[in-house]
Amino acid sequence: DEKKAFEYYKKAAFGGLPQAQYNYALWLREGRVEDPRPVEAMEWFKVSSNKNFDRSLIELAKGYENGTAGRRDYREAVKLYRRARANEDNRDNSPYLNSTFYLGKLYLRGLGVTKDEKKGLRFVREAANGNVSEAVLEMAKIYEQGRYVKKDLKVALDYYSKLQNNDLFDVKDDIDRIKAALNY
Repeated sequence: DEKKAFEYYKKAAFGGLPQAQYNYALWLREGRVEDPRPVEAMEWFKVSSNKNFDRSLIELAKGYENGTAGRRDYREAVKLYRRARANEDNRDNSPYLNSTFYLGKLYLRGLGVTKDEKKGLRFVREAANGNVSEAVLEMAKIYEQGRYVKKDLKVALDYYSKLQNNDLFDVKDDIDRIKAALNY
C-alpha cells in the first residue's frame, strides 16, 4: 500500500534518517500519493544532503542546475556533485558514477567550472563504463556527431547497443540509422 509506505517514509524522515528523507523527497516531488510538492521535496533533499547522503546531493545539484532548488546556480551544483563523488563507490550505476556523469557534462559546457572538454569527456566516459545509462547515451551521441572526438559510427553503435535492453531509452531507431550509415 503506497499510502502506508509514504507515511513510514514521512515518519522516518522526520526522525532524521537520510535515506528516508531522500525517499520522502522523491515521493513528494513525483506526487506518488498526494499532489506533487516539488518545493517541499527540494527542502527534504537539502536536509538529507546536510548529512552527506549522496543521492540527495545529486538531486539537489540537479535542482540547482535546472532552477527547481529555488535558483539556477551551476557553481553550487558543481560543489554538490563533487561532494557526492567523495565516496568512490565504482559499482555499476552508483551515485559516485552518476555524479561523475553530471559533473562531466558541466565541464564539457563550462557551466559552474572552467570549460575543460578533456576532463568532461573523461568523466562522461567513466560513468558510461560504469553503466550509467544517461552517460552511455551521451557517449553514443558524442561519437555519432563527432563532438569533442573524431566522429566514429562504429563506436557510437557499440554505445547504442549497450542500451538495447534498457527500459529507460528506446535506441532501436538510433541503431537502425547507424547500421544504415555503415551499410550493415
